[in-house]
Amino acid sequence: MWYIFYHIFMRRTKKISKNEDIEDIKSLQKIAKAASDNALRIARAMGHTITIIRNHKVIEMYPNGEEKVIKQLDYTPLKIKGLKKGSVLCRKK
Repeated sequence: MWYIFYHIFMRRTKKISKNEDIEDIKSLQKIAKAASDNALRIARAMGHTITIIRNHKVIEMYPNGEEKVIKQLDYTPLKIKGLKKGSVLCRKK
C-alpha cells in the first residue's frame, strides 16, 4: 500500500537536483504546496475524511462534501511591544 502512495507522490512532484539551493524559501514553499495538494488528492480519492483548521475552527471534511465543525479554537493576538532582537517569547495558557 505504501508503494502506491510513494509511486503517485514521486510521479507528480518535481524532483530537486543537488545543485538547487534547498534553503531557498520559495522552492520550499512550492515543494510543501505540491506535497499538500497531492496528499489531499489521494485522501479524497480513497474516501477518507480530512481535518483542517479554518477561521480558528477545527473542521472535518467528509468525502461527500459535508463539513462538520469539531472545535472552536481560542484566539488571542500577541501583544508585541518593545521587543528586541533575540528576545524569547513565552505564551501563557
